[in-house]
Amino acid sequence: MIKTLLHSNCQLHAWIDKTAMYMLVLYMLSTLVVCSLVFSLVGLVSVSFVSQLTSLMLIIFVSYGTSIFFSNVSGIVANHHSSVITGLIIFFLVTPAVTSFEYVVLAGTVTVAIVSKYVLVYRKQHLFNAAAVGVLLLGLSGLGSATWWVATPWLLIPILVTGTIVVLKIRKWELVVSFLLTGFLVYILEGLYYGDDVVAT
Repeated sequence: MIKTLLHSNCQLHAWIDKTAMYMLVLYMLSTLVVCSLVFSLVGLVSVSFVSQLTSLMLIIFVSYGTSIFFSNVSGIVANHHSSVITGLIIFFLVTPAVTSFEYVVLAGTVTVAIVSKYVLVYRKQHLFNAAAVGVLLLGLSGLGSATWWVATPWLLIPILVTGTIVVLKIRKWELVVSFLLTGFLVYILEGLYYGDDVVAT
């Protein structure tokens, strides 16, 4: 049993090491998307399956199409998979659309994010995270806001698994641990400051 687990662990690490970073992130985000869609079908995620699927299709079309267009116009050789990754991040940061207006806003957010990958550049390096730029401008416009709607109990395990795989790739456990400890400390201090029952929560 132990040998089997060790062998599986070695195989996992080998696969992670030979997989390009951007493809690994794309695989992990896609896994979360599939989990979210499946869970919505069985009623474990409140956001409807149709809303998720249509928003996802729009995001992939806009992100990939915008990337190709600006790549051709600017003459820059771009990794279009990276733009799809940006789109998938926005998929989880902006609640899937329901109305026609929300679809337009979602498409605009993705477009702005992808355009920033070609405009906000210095010495061939992105100055800002593209998804963050799109969501920031969405909030400043007053047309919407960012919300990590995927943060549900049923999606916790998929998030932890996919996140762990990415961290295994970058080997930055100290950053993850320091972030978690800082977040926990802030949570405790805020709870004490506002008089919450920290132990009960």
